[in-house]
Amino acid sequence: MEKRELIQNQEATLLDLRSYLFSRQCTLLIFLQRPWEVSQRALELLHNCVQELKLLEVSVPPGALDCWVFLSCLEVLQRIEGCCDRAQIDANVSHTVGLWSYATEKLKSLGYLCGLVSEKGPNSEDLNRTVDLLAGLGAERPETANASQSPYKKLKEALSSVEAFEKHYLVTSFVRLESSTSMNLLKVVPSFWGNVAFHLRKKGPQKAEVYLQGALKTYLAEGWALLVTHTRKQLAECQKHLGQIENYLQTSSLLAGDNHLTEDERKSFCQEILDFANQQAENQGQKVILPMHSFAQLKTLHFDPPNAVVHVGGMLSIELTLLSQMPIPVQVDQIAIHVHFSIEKNSYRKTAEWLTKHKTSNGVISFPNEVAGFPFSRNNLPALELYEMYERSPSDNSLNTAGIICKNVHMLLRRQESSSSLDIPSGVTLEDGAHVLKCNNLVLEPGVNKITFNTQAKEPGTYTLRQLCASVGKVQFVLLHIYPIVQYDVYSQEPQLKVEPMTDSLLAGIPQKVKFTVTTGHYTMKNGDALQLSNADAMPILYHPESNAVIYSNTR
Repeated sequence: MEKRELIQNQEATLLDLRSYLFSRQCTLLIFLQRPWEVSQRALELLHNCVQELKLLEVSVPPGALDCWVFLSCLEVLQRIEGCCDRAQIDANVSHTVGLWSYATEKLKSLGYLCGLVSEKGPNSEDLNRTVDLLAGLGAERPETANASQSPYKKLKEALSSVEAFEKHYLVTSFVRLESSTSMNLLKVVPSFWGNVAFHLRKKGPQKAEVYLQGALKTYLAEGWALLVTHTRKQLAECQKHLGQIENYLQTSSLLAGDNHLTEDERKSFCQEILDFANQQAENQGQKVILPMHSFAQLKTLHFDPPNAVVHVGGMLSIELTLLSQMPIPVQVDQIAIHVHFSIEKNSYRKTAEWLTKHKTSNGVISFPNEVAGFPFSRNNLPALELYEMYERSPSDNSLNTAGIICKNVHMLLRRQESSSSLDIPSGVTLEDGAHVLKCNNLVLEPGVNKITFNTQAKEPGTYTLRQLCASVGKVQFVLLHIYPIVQYDVYSQEPQLKVEPMTDSLLAGIPQKVKFTVTTGHYTMKNGDALQLSNADAMPILYHPESNAVIYSNTR
């Protein structure tokens, strides 16, 4: 009733008038059982009053306006909670989350103003400012003086010490987050985790790291690139203080390839990796394995010959196009392709002609673009790669079994949470195998690089390119799965002679036409080569002027 008397005596300020009108609206809305409109109107009133005071250039002590907003938010929330049960509050958290967010923002502003978030604590000037703010609050109203958790007492206690401020800030922030997550409203509080981590970082970087991981998971799932960058910078600082070498190097590699940072910042993080790699190389320490997607991205692969089919002893060339994410040239000790070798049951049927029909003609394979640090989301999974599978009898070539297999199961059956977790699953490992293609002593320039691997086919079978690894000192960047599936085939086919009579059967004693088909296998016919056929004396070959030979290539 105090403000009503001020209005009657014509002594009320603009803020007094608006506060009185709002209080009467709140009372009416609560009587009408519409308390959720109170929170909406309160938020509009607070924002409008703050803007109007700035436009009117009303002079207020520093921090006074933040105190008023904080107290107003908590008083409205307390009034709503007093007239609703727990079930109603939980069902309507979307109406109150804005007030909790605004209150947290103003408490944070007061913490900065009073030096309560400084690493050294408040100085004498900060203490004097705090004393002025507490004095400006005046005495608590009689109706809330006996309450143990009134907004007035909370604010006064929060400004009394660094420990008390952190306690109240965390409590307010957690209530704000709980309201947001229960209604899937994380977009309302995008900076929550980073703010909490900032306050914890000065005393407990291990706690801050946990909160920053939670923030990063949210930002990656929502696709907030700038917030991801900002959070990773804070995370890298915590990991460095905690001595988490592998995690720190992984975060640094992501930041070194992040275009949202300045060129100098990217070079700084890249140099951190190179310095560690050189240091480890000198000390012969254990190798650190990191995911490759932040270091470089595989763009295309080109086979020569284009059909990726070679005979035993033949040469195969593989050209990779890598897009380096690093801002400076990087000396790479070795780039290796780990190859899986397999011999299928029906490999006896895979002649050069059969293999050629089942291969792409241009020999170029393109790989999907992936933004560094943003893994595939649940809605962007690769399509099924289904193939028919047949097993035939070696004796009569009859069909034994038929089925369908999926060749990209490893991409589709990943754990659900891995698509929104921190960058890449932990425990990156290299596959062991005898078949490795290597290219040594390279310099990866920023941008596009082409790398050529040459190999000589030795054993017939199917070779699948599984992993790609780039070694820089004792740091290895690994591409866990080369996808889509890339394979080349090596065949071994000895020369064969097939005799086909032009009639139903061969009869003794009369001249007849016979067709000889010679398959050279993996031997390539060259100019000047001669073919000699020997036959039994009982069946001589008669020369005829019209007889001729036709040579077919593997593609016909």
